[in-house]
Amino acid sequence: MLTTRTTPIALLDEASLSTTPPERLAELAMSPIDEVRQLVALNPSSPDVAHLQLCEDPSPDVRAALVKNPEIAEHLFDRLSCDIDTTVRCAVARSSKCPVDLMLEFLTSNNIRILTNLALNVMLPADIISALAEHPNAQVRMYVAMHPACGEELLTQLACDVSPQVRAMVATHPLCPRSAQRELALDPVDEVVTALASNSACSEQAQLAIADSDNLPACVTLAANPACSPEALNLLLLHDNPNISGQLLKRTDVSYKLLWRVAGRHTN
Repeated sequence: MLTTRTTPIALLDEASLSTTPPERLAELAMSPIDEVRQLVALNPSSPDVAHLQLCEDPSPDVRAALVKNPEIAEHLFDRLSCDIDTTVRCAVARSSKCPVDLMLEFLTSNNIRILTNLALNVMLPADIISALAEHPNAQVRMYVAMHPACGEELLTQLACDVSPQVRAMVATHPLCPRSAQRELALDPVDEVVTALASNSACSEQAQLAIADSDNLPACVTLAANPACSPEALNLLLLHDNPNISGQLLKRTDVSYKLLWRVAGRHTN
């Protein structure tokens, strides 16, 4: 039975600490406070008896938290994969413990929340990433473009996507191919070019194209990018724009000559 000797804040601390005894965590699993039970569900030190209790918890947030527990038993994880609540199934789809056969099952879902969480699963096999990249929903494709295992071929494909949000996400990917960067630097949507300008892996060729453009938001972003090349910095100075100049003045990697020219324009 849960004792009342501590305050709710203290209960939250107890529930989250790995040093809390398993017997106490089992008590806290029956707390009337949802947040306490949620922290017990996340706690890797919580005992199996607590997991069994929390697997049937009335709060979907608690059950979803249990999915994230690295010590959850396989049979309980399987039970939660069939949960009636979308929040819980989303947690399963995003979990690194999700088996491939279950990923394939989720792949056929019409629920966009589940599909976007599946796209965020770091353990996705290449064939499932490719399948999600072909999904008709732009939000799903956008999350695919974020995936660390999204390869150059898929990134090149998504760089031509009809959705500017997808193209912008490709532009920020550290593995975005240079050939795709050349196209993205000339994208008609300012937000896509600005996203590329923020990428520390933006190639010098793409930087020069951006710096030579009239896309001021992208030029300001590029001026603030620590990876901006000296050649691109010189081109940015030609804009004579106070916002670009302001970013250039904040840099510590430019020559005194360039700083002098920027400061002179900034004060005139």
